[in-house]
Formats: sequence, structure tokens, C-alpha cells
Amino acid sequence: MALAGAAGFLWMFFFVVEPVKIMIWMAPIGVMATGIAILYDDLRKS
Repeated sequence: MALAGAAGFLWMFFFVVEPVKIMIWMAPIGVMATGIAILYDDLRKS
């Protein structure tokens, strides 16, 4: 999930030309943050 969110963020950053609303930017950032939180929780418990 963290990689998918980062890929979505970078794709939007480099390939979207017109201005994008902040609500659309929140989708890949939210997916990336969720993936990082899951990874952190898994690594902390092991």
C-alpha cells in the first residue's frame, strides 16, 4: 500500500498538467500513510 500510494503521488506530481483539487491529492497520500502505518505496526510487534 505504501508503494502504491507513493506511485500514485509521483504519477500525479509528474504527469498531471492542470491544477488538481486537494481532495484528489488526498487519495494517494492517504493510501501511502495507511501502508506506512501497517508496516510500522507489523515491524513494532515483531
